[in-house]
Amino acid sequence: MQFWGKLHQSTDNVFSALSLAHHCIDVASVFRALCDLPAIRRCLADLLPPGEECVVSLDRLAVIALLHDLGKCNTGFQAKRDPSARNIAGHVRETAPLFLDETLSDKAAEALGLAYLSTWFTELEGGSRLLIASISHHGKPAFDWNAADGNTIRAMHRHWLPNGKLDPFVGLRDLGDIARKAFPLAFQGSAPPIAVSIELEHRFAGLVMLADWLGSHREAFFPFEHEGDRIEWSRRQARKALAAVGLDVAQARHRIAQGLPSFGTVFNFAAEPRPLQATLASADLPTLLIAESDTGSGKTEAAIMHFLALFAAGHVDGLYFALPSRVAARELYGRVTAAMGRVFGEDCPPVLLAVPGYTHIDGEPVNVLPAETYLYHEADQFHRDRAWAAERPKRFLAAPIAVGTIDQALFSAIQVPHAHLRAACLDRSLLVIDEVHSSDVYMRYLSRKLLDRHLKAGGRALLLSATLGSAARAEYLSPGHRPRRRSLSTKRRHSPTQP
Repeated sequence: MQFWGKLHQSTDNVFSALSLAHHCIDVASVFRALCDLPAIRRCLADLLPPGEECVVSLDRLAVIALLHDLGKCNTGFQAKRDPSARNIAGHVRETAPLFLDETLSDKAAEALGLAYLSTWFTELEGGSRLLIASISHHGKPAFDWNAADGNTIRAMHRHWLPNGKLDPFVGLRDLGDIARKAFPLAFQGSAPPIAVSIELEHRFAGLVMLADWLGSHREAFFPFEHEGDRIEWSRRQARKALAAVGLDVAQARHRIAQGLPSFGTVFNFAAEPRPLQATLASADLPTLLIAESDTGSGKTEAAIMHFLALFAAGHVDGLYFALPSRVAARELYGRVTAAMGRVFGEDCPPVLLAVPGYTHIDGEPVNVLPAETYLYHEADQFHRDRAWAAERPKRFLAAPIAVGTIDQALFSAIQVPHAHLRAACLDRSLLVIDEVHSSDVYMRYLSRKLLDRHLKAGGRALLLSATLGSAARAEYLSPGHRPRRRSLSTKRRHSPTQP
């Protein structure tokens, strides 16, 4: 193995290693499987060609995802295999010379065949933008474009020079070759060039982050050792991983495909649904809804019925119930967990309490999350896999059903690390914002920004309130722009004798 991608090691010894090519295949396989999930495919539909041509385009995006760890070809990173090595380097910002150094960029383009890959996009820079998005899979921009003027590029340049028998550009060439073998349709199929919009760029970045998390899951899904061809084996493992952690909800949807259970069955009482609850138990409603009703009138039950209707119809793959406080989220979580258990039975997707420090999965507490080194070593692997989204707050929104605080959703719409990951996960779901009237002006602005992004990505949203003012209602119903208001001077003045 000339270029490694993953190591299992102690401070002074390497136990086992996974080749860089095989790790990149694993991540690309998860990415491609994610793109076949109904909700994610729907979010990408408006950004890619339709029909069979979309399949070719998705394979081409998978090729770019496969190249996410190309930075590991540098000699400083490969030196980490020796625990005593000192001239070591990372693999993300170290890719800057490949884009900013003219000599190295030409060599990298030749090794990877970027001239041909660029024909997949309507603009020459489209492929480069997606490649940088793929390299930025650790949750923030890979590097600062201003670095070209400093000493940083010169310092990292040396890691891309041959060191003994190790030539980084041989590693890049190997990645290009394995991409052709893993996704031949991307190179042989016919499809119109992809227009790389900002929306596609951001959505692609989030999906690569998600794919990298799952594709690096050594203990449960992608062990270093395997039997047979890595490509076909990896594709099977990717589908298994998506089902195990709850991202693939096909089995749960099949459970209610023949019809929703009655209102009384879902909530375990005999009362008939109230008008609001009966109205929302439908999938044939606008993508943005505001339900305003008195406290205690059953808005929570109405929201759950709306989710079940959308879920059964295939319009959403998940639910995120956002509340203004941790206490409110903890109080509601038990009700949601019980309702989902009655609906789905043993096919119930994982139900998460998405509150850091109080995390539960399927009604059971996740008391102390272990360090990343020791993840996935519990005896009952089934339950551990279901708790995958609970292990890091940045993964909370990957849970198919979650109850948490509004800030977890807002992090998908502001410039914070892993915002793209959160957005890619949330776009699959019905976003329910409870007690939306409690937001101040600043939180209302952020919520509207979140709604605008979520709806444009093809998501669904339901806002619940007991006392929402008319001004706030108007703003929420047009989240993409602030409603214009007439000034007092332009309003018609009535005389005392006029009606």
